[in-house]
Amino acid sequence: MSGFASGIEKKIKGGNKNMKSKAVSILLVTLILMGVTIVSAVDAQDIEKMMPSKFIEKVVAVDKQKIDDLKKDNKDHINFIKKSLGEDAAKKIIDKYFTDRAEELKKLPKEVKIQLIELGNNSPQLWPYTSETNGSFIKKDPINLIFYKTGSAWDVQYDMRYWLTNNWEDASGWTHYTYIGTTNNGLNWRQNDYQLQNGSYFGTRYHIRIFDGGVDPDWANQWSDASVHKEHWDWSKMDHVVDSFEQAETFVKNDFQGKGFVGSIWSANLNNQDIGDNDGQATVIELLY
Repeated sequence: MSGFASGIEKKIKGGNKNMKSKAVSILLVTLILMGVTIVSAVDAQDIEKMMPSKFIEKVVAVDKQKIDDLKKDNKDHINFIKKSLGEDAAKKIIDKYFTDRAEELKKLPKEVKIQLIELGNNSPQLWPYTSETNGSFIKKDPINLIFYKTGSAWDVQYDMRYWLTNNWEDASGWTHYTYIGTTNNGLNWRQNDYQLQNGSYFGTRYHIRIFDGGVDPDWANQWSDASVHKEHWDWSKMDHVVDSFEQAETFVKNDFQGKGFVGSIWSANLNNQDIGDNDGQATVIELLY
């Protein structure tokens, strides 16, 4: 579904919310009078299921991204920092960030051994981390959310902005990359398609980066993965400090839980519990429309 068509459909369905609620209420009363036992959609979602996952080890070539290209990918965030903090304070933050990335790239070998995750059977594949440089496989944050069916990155950010209980809005942050694809089409590096936040940049916020996975012909259809964390700004460090990946994952899961456009909610083992408090189990959410 194209982004435009999907948006029109969701606006139409959102406008019919009251009509649908009345129809559902009448149906529920009728079924109760008939002695039918009803299990609510929320109750069904509370029964979290495990989605099969397979670990695939591979030796892959690394790509040392040029710092100039990295700066281009982070142009919007650089401008945000300058506008927010002024040229002098911003320069210290920006110079340190790119100096650190350059040092990391210098130490990169030509090849690395990685573990990919295959979800289900002959289906989406992903490297369960993000990286701050394109092609390097240097781990930064864990992937802890997966969306499927009508789960393109565009659909996910739309749902989060307009259909959830909590307030999500555009966020600024350093660009991250991940390695993502399908069994049939292979995997490619992709930078985050969207960054959203609940909270504020210079306060405390939940911060999510969403990566589009394309279309899987087997079962996932339009899908994406994401990394979300809770963080706060530390003025003494002039940087964000991550407080929790698990709290943030639960926050997003609860925000989707019980919504009419949400189907099954699963858990999948991504074996990426080596970053912070992440437990290695990602929440997998089916988006019906």
